[in-house]
Amino acid sequence: MINKIDGIDVNCPAEMPTLIVHNSDEPGHVAAVTSLLFYNKINIAQMQLFRNERGGYAVMVIESDQQIPAQIISSIEKFPGIIKVTYINPSMD
Repeated sequence: MINKIDGIDVNCPAEMPTLIVHNSDEPGHVAAVTSLLFYNKINIAQMQLFRNERGGYAVMVIESDQQIPAQIISSIEKFPGIIKVTYINPSMD
């Protein structure tokens, strides 16, 4: 269980493939990331949004039903306003 990311309280079991996207708290980041996942047929099992303050630093935690390919993660890293992307890929049966 992950309870804190860069000083922000979160609640993330990380039992499924998990994408952690650090970004500036501005409109459009959630839509950009989720649209890319949609177009690549990656189903979101759970999603949570966190931020340190309005307009500050934000973190989105996305758990998916399947693994997320490296090229998708690389594409997300290049989006404007994205600070860092972390991917957790636990063993799946």
